[in-house]
Amino acid sequence: MKANDDWFVVIDEKEAEEKYTLIRENSLVFSPDSKQLAYVAKGANIVKWFVVVGVKKHKEYDFIAEGGLLFSPDSKHIVYKAMEGTKWCVVVDDIEGKPYDGILAYTLGEKSIVFDSVTSFYYLARKENAIYLVEERLK
Repeated sequence: MKANDDWFVVIDEKEAEEKYTLIRENSLVFSPDSKQLAYVAKGANIVKWFVVVGVKKHKEYDFIAEGGLLFSPDSKHIVYKAMEGTKWCVVVDDIEGKPYDGILAYTLGEKSIVFDSVTSFYYLARKENAIYLVEERLK
């Protein structure tokens, strides 16, 4: 919701205490167990984007891919792709993966990260003129 110049989230008719300069439309996603909510927002530094999980604000980035927030199947981890400068990385629970020139979408719906089990996921990454299939395991 928006009140004055502040954006905030309302869950079960309860207004969140944290206020933001902007919350990206269509970025709100619930975990598979429906116990957590994540979304992409901007704070006072309106240049940088960050992910909020529950009330925890994650690191700031130049850009966070739209439609890219994804909880692990067991709801324990949040995964997304973020850009800093000219490099993209996949972020898991605030820990950045290797930098690439791009993280590619598998389908027209822009799905880039795919879980193949509770503990692992994969994505396509571009570095220079090569494309890599990257598989990562959750800790």
